Amino acid sequence: MRVLIGILVSIFLMSSAQWQGLPSDVADAYRAYEAAVDAENWAEATAQAERAWRAAEASDVDDATTTVLAANYGEVALISGDNVGAAEAYERAAEIMGRRHEDVETRANYLRIAAQAFYLEQDFTKSRRLSGDAANSYERLPLGETRAAGLYQSHMLTAFSVMNEGDSIRAGRHARMAMEALAQIGPVMNNDTASLTFLAGLGETIRNNSEKAGYYFSLSGYINEVIGSEGRTAEIANAWASYARGNIPVRDRPDLIRRLRDSG
Repeated sequence: MRVLIGILVSIFLMSSAQWQGLPSDVADAYRAYEAAVDAENWAEATAQAERAWRAAEASDVDDATTTVLAANYGEVALISGDNVGAAEAYERAAEIMGRRHEDVETRANYLRIAAQAFYLEQDFTKSRRLSGDAANSYERLPLGETRAAGLYQSHMLTAFSVMNEGDSIRAGRHARMAMEALAQIGPVMNNDTASLTFLAGLGETIRNNSEKAGYYFSLSGYINEVIGSEGRTAEIANAWASYARGNIPVRDRPDLIRRLRDSG
């Protein structure tokens, strides 16, 4: 199972007036960071961004500026492949923002990106913890696509993390929650949704809910067929779907057909 990260590069460059008021070690590192970004030298940008952030922390620079510097480092650390450094920086940025009680969406995004970075490093415990925090933050946003997309990505990370930890029951629950959030945006067919629907089907099977299990396994089989999954993935999902549908009372089977048709 893989997670599609899809992180946009959006470097948070400060104005010259902002860095001129910083301690000299922070300002010097920040200027070097800017120059490296302009030159697209991401290794140097990462080193200087970390230097600026660490110096700001040591000098008790104001929270707003320190948050920007931490996020700067997290961004370029991801670009240069330092997932652990990125996760640490984004988690720290989210921690500072939590003290300020503002911009819930940005803080939720930082938590989610930190969770993704830890997932890439196979630190599933930290990924699960942070993706859970991210989901709680997204829940505070108004109903809409931003909230739904954040919940989908956060619950997906949680589902895959706990599955890697061997907890299929919790994995199935979070997979279902991820797909419920995705349903508010529109159907998506890729490896992630193929895996999530299968996990959700397993979860509903464990809960003895044949109708929901049949629904999710049917979706998984269909998605795997459409995207051309390797091996017998689609065949296995369809076998589980057939088993689950066979346990649904005849009078309830039309409801499953209507739900599948309406799912897109």
